[in-house]
Amino acid sequence: MSSSSQGRRKRNASMYLKTSDPKPSHPREGVIHLLIIEALSFFCALHIDANHSKSTLQKKMMHNLLTMQQDFTSYVDSRMSLLILESLIARDHDEIQRECADTPLEFLLEVCQNGCKDEESLRQLLNLLPYFFEYAIKYDYSPKRSSMRSNSSISAFIIVTVAFLCIRVT
Repeated sequence: MSSSSQGRRKRNASMYLKTSDPKPSHPREGVIHLLIIEALSFFCALHIDANHSKSTLQKKMMHNLLTMQQDFTSYVDSRMSLLILESLIARDHDEIQRECADTPLEFLLEVCQNGCKDEESLRQLLNLLPYFFEYAIKYDYSPKRSSMRSNSSISAFIIVTVAFLCIRVT
């Protein structure tokens, strides 16, 4: 057997993901989904020309990524959400506010409430929280349920988010 065919076999074996389903029917599909989401989210964060803002396609794509429906039943769904959130932390707060407004924070709340069922995903999410808390404070974020925007609503957002994560850890 040649070394190139052994290398191919090793790469193919490493493409399988650990999922919440003990016998996934198509483990490669999960990997493909993750790679697609990663490529799209990095494309949305890409600055092609420093003098120009993002293209309309990049803005629409990020909006679609942040608002797509997920059921959060598998590791792949949680990981896709984390990839999207991770792509946002590389961007400037002002840029995100201009393009997405409160959508990233609403997406974060959805991920905290429904996603991240394993310890590794929870740790990744906890590492992302300081960036989003800073963003929420800078833009005086308040969940849509509350019409008032105040420091107390930001504190409530932080407390609710951390509470959801603590419940999931225990």
